[in-house]
This record gives sequence, C-alpha cells and structure tokens, in this order.
Amino acid sequence: MLQRINAEEQALQGIVLSPTRELAQQNQNVICELGQYMDVKVVLVSPGGCSDHEAANAQIISGTPGRVLELCKQRKLDFKNCKIFVLDEADAMVVEQGLGVQVRTIGQAIKKFAAVEPQSLLFSATFPPKVSELAEMMAPNALKLTMKTEELALESVKQYYRETPEREKMNVLGDLYSALAINQSIIFVNTTKTAMEVATWMQTNGYGVTLLCGSQEKSGLTHEEREKRLTEFRSGTTKVLVCTDILSRGIDVPSVTMVINYDIPQEYITGRKTGRPDYEVYLHRAGRTARFGLNGIVITFVTNDEDKSSIEGIQQYYK
Repeated sequence: MLQRINAEEQALQGIVLSPTRELAQQNQNVICELGQYMDVKVVLVSPGGCSDHEAANAQIISGTPGRVLELCKQRKLDFKNCKIFVLDEADAMVVEQGLGVQVRTIGQAIKKFAAVEPQSLLFSATFPPKVSELAEMMAPNALKLTMKTEELALESVKQYYRETPEREKMNVLGDLYSALAINQSIIFVNTTKTAMEVATWMQTNGYGVTLLCGSQEKSGLTHEEREKRLTEFRSGTTKVLVCTDILSRGIDVPSVTMVINYDIPQEYITGRKTGRPDYEVYLHRAGRTARFGLNGIVITFVTNDEDKSSIEGIQQYYK
C-alpha cells in the first residue's frame, strides 16, 4: 500500500479492512511504522477510533467494515483517488454475520467512484470454498496464490494433545506451567464463562493474566480498556492471555511460545453446532505462536469421545 501512495497527494488512496478493531489497530501501527519517513497520514476507522474529520483527511484508512460503511453512507469518504483496497482475514468477513454485506457495499462504492479501478487484494491463512464468491466479486480473474492443506502446519510449530477429564483441566494447566520454560502463552477457550473461570484460577495461583473475551457489549469493557489489556500482554507485563476466538486471527505477539486449546474449536452453521471441529479456527489459533520463524508448541486438551473424534479429524484434515 505504501508503495502505491503519493505522499504529496492529500486524498484517500488506500483502504484495508479487518474483522476486529484489535486487528485494524495492529495494521494501522504496522503501516505507520513501515512508513514513518513517508509523511503519510494513516488513521484507524473503527468504534472508538478517529473522528469523522480525521477519516475524511486520511491518505490510508485501516478500519472495520461497520464504521467505514457508516462514513460511506454519510458521504464523508471520497473514493475518487483510491488506488488499493485490501481485505485482511477475508474469510472472516464472509463467516461473521453482516460483515459480508458491509464489505460488498464498500467495495462496490470504491469501484463506482474511483477514477481508476483500484487494485483489490484478499488475504487469509485459510480460504474455505464459501469465500470464493466474495473473492470473485471483489477481485474478478485475480491471481491466486494458495497452499495445500498439508503444507499449512509449520514445522516450527509442534502440536500435541493431552487427554484429561474436564475436572482436571486446571490442574493440568498448572503442571504444564510448572514443567515448561514458557515466555508468553495464550489459552483459547470457547465461552466467556470458561475464560473467566480459567483466568481467575490462574490469577489465584500466582500467574499474571490478561483476560479478553466476547464483544464489547458482552464483556462490558470499553474500547480503551480492551486496548489497555492487549497492550499489557504485548509489552510482557502479563505472561498469560486467556481469550476466546476474538484474538485467534492475525494478532502478532512474537514472544508467544505456547498456545493451549483449553477447548477444541467447534464448527457452527447458522448458530448450531455441527459436531465437527472448526479446522480454520484451529489453524488460526496455532498460528499465534512461532511467529516470524520462531519455534512454538500447541497443546490441545481432549476430554471426551467428541474431542477424540475432533482431534482425529484435525490430524486427517492437515495430514
């Protein structure tokens, strides 16, 4: 994006959309760091982000679909000079309710008002078939760079599972942290209730823990509080992050050396559990460790026959 921007042209030239505020902010920070000598104005357009005036005068926007679409409808964004449109975690834009429609609307507005048809790019570590329709609409006849599923599991990530009864999970957590030299780690759970229980147990046993789960409405945290907690973990003030899948995608914390699947991610279709594991979410969770070529381990807790079937399915899927 930075290579395509004319720093002397004070107009909106690039947009990158992400499914969560945390990822949009990370992308903004990366763009600012890479372009620190370019004098390019990059703003965060998401709930709790920049003002309408700042968005209208940005050269690059890193935002979430809902907030960007809101500004589109208010005619506060001028797409005339937009040269590049990027979707980060593109598959999540389709899967999460409402995001697909928002992204399509934004993409259509950019193509309609841009003086020259912008370049469109879609990125994701996983790209299930249901994303193809959006990809074809956003970037027809695009060049596709793909990998086979068996090539997705990196050699730098060692993956294990541990059979343990549900009631013993927390004791096993304690054993792992006592036995292993861990820099920072992430514990993924499937529900907010479990996240709070695990975080409380870890804190009671002397571990510095950051807890992040659910949407802003469900967690009761303001955007500033969520940002403060994530910064706390990024900086190493706390060593353990307990969270739901809100942070399973794209978040980079290089010092994370272990990921624990306290619960195996489950696939849902129209709100109902299918009984199958969510292969894409598993891979995204595993990808939070061994960033930038470093080594890491993933440990998955298996508690019952359904979990055993799920872990076998994951093994077969990624070979």
